[in-house]
Amino acid sequence: MGGCNGKRVVDWHILSPSYLPTPLLHREEQIETVRSFLSPLLSGGSPVGHLFLYGPAGSGKTAVIRAVTEEIRRKAEGSLLVGYCTAEGSSYQVLARLAESTGVAVEKLGLSFSVAWGRFTEGVGGRPLIAVLDELDKHLEREPSSTLLYFLLSRERTCVVAASNVPDLLNRIEDPRVTSRFRPLPIYFPPYTASQIEDILNQRLEKAVEPGMVNPEAVQYCAALTVGYYEGDVRSALQLLSLSLSLLKGEEVLTPSHVDRAHLLLSEKLAYEPLYRLPVGQAAFIYAIAPYPEGVEVRKAYELMRGVLGKSISPDYGTLIIRSLVRQGLVEEIRRGRGWGRGVVWLVRLSERLDPVRVREITGKILGLGNPEGTG
Repeated sequence: MGGCNGKRVVDWHILSPSYLPTPLLHREEQIETVRSFLSPLLSGGSPVGHLFLYGPAGSGKTAVIRAVTEEIRRKAEGSLLVGYCTAEGSSYQVLARLAESTGVAVEKLGLSFSVAWGRFTEGVGGRPLIAVLDELDKHLEREPSSTLLYFLLSRERTCVVAASNVPDLLNRIEDPRVTSRFRPLPIYFPPYTASQIEDILNQRLEKAVEPGMVNPEAVQYCAALTVGYYEGDVRSALQLLSLSLSLLKGEEVLTPSHVDRAHLLLSEKLAYEPLYRLPVGQAAFIYAIAPYPEGVEVRKAYELMRGVLGKSISPDYGTLIIRSLVRQGLVEEIRRGRGWGRGVVWLVRLSERLDPVRVREITGKILGLGNPEGTG
């Protein structure tokens, strides 16, 4: 497998997190549990309950549920439906994506939820349904009393499979009608070890690159960095490996030095890339507090944000902004005592891993503020 102009050929798709290898290494126990739990639906029976897949990012939750549900879908030959979607947004938005994944037509806009649900259930008919709601925490952050969950759990012959990085996800559901019905079997996905990540990378490299293109020490080093810096997230391992390979010139062989260079580039990207996707409200909040490395009281942070936006915000909206930014690792909350008998005060500050000047530059562009001043 050679390339033109001395450039080595890489099948980037195989190194992508979206590629599903066979077999799926080091998740045999989780695969068997999910398969056994869902298999009664293949014979037309009712599900024995629901599932909750949890564990840190990049620990194989999505890969396992995709592998098992695809296997069930093939065997079912239309006798049951499998819906998969990232559960982000309102109940209506998630239902529309879930319907689309099952091949059922539901308008993405313009209907009441009850009408959309009626069209969805009409399309599903009496068939069993596996509804996979990946990253369910995002939906519950928007809608703690989830109308969608209530309707799904009320439907017969329906198995809800929830997946999340948040271990206490079920505590975030505020509708007692949902909590009384949704008592799923929890399945834990631990972070991958260095040796497991090495196996996973080598499995893909066998198909993705030509022999001799990668030094085994580079794969070992990539796996070690993934555990040390990226908390065993296999998706980060794949990113790191792909970026390392992109740095090769001519007939070079991938070595740990290439991985080192890629690690520096990836660390920078992972630290600041989320800032570019922030909505205006969150960008304004971060822009406002960045000049205060020691932290600023929450009430003052709201006042600073109001100065940036030119309008006031409600405390509830401010709380949602802080919660989201903390979850993304961009902002930290600090509890500080006022002194003996005077209670405590809550401060917020930019994550210590971020450069305030760089943050102001990025968020300033989002807000249309041109070239903002530094931290002063």
